[in-house]
Amino acid sequence: MNKYPIGVTPGARINLIEKFDLSDAHYIDWEIIVADPSKLQEFIHGYRSNNWSVDEKYALMVIIVASYEEALKKNREEETIWNEIRSILITDMEIHVETIITWSLKEEEYTQEEIDDGDGFLITKRMIEVYDFCNIQALVDKDRWNSFDT
Repeated sequence: MNKYPIGVTPGARINLIEKFDLSDAHYIDWEIIVADPSKLQEFIHGYRSNNWSVDEKYALMVIIVASYEEALKKNREEETIWNEIRSILITDMEIHVETIITWSLKEEEYTQEEIDDGDGFLITKRMIEVYDFCNIQALVDKDRWNSFDT
């Protein structure tokens, strides 16, 4: 088990499929494909209520973030839900480093102006705030790749 997961493991995928009755039809980008804004509360409640492994927490958070992105696309933004997601990201920051980096576009070549103009993800501005709040840059600079089991 990795301290800083960077992808959905087969075991985590299988467990989440069983727990949330998710599709297992696609393997590539599965966590994005099964995103469902109508299940956001169920996903968040499940995250907080179960004793998940680190890999399962990582996979479930990617589904939660992708589901929130889909909600934003459908103009169903809800601050209460975002505050719950933000709280989990901050509390379990080390598990979700890659998710925060990916959705904040911090390793991409977007300028702040492009992000402000709506390039990237709709959730990007929120994730940048989490990235900055958690000082992810300092964590990234501490050789996060060396924390993996080999």
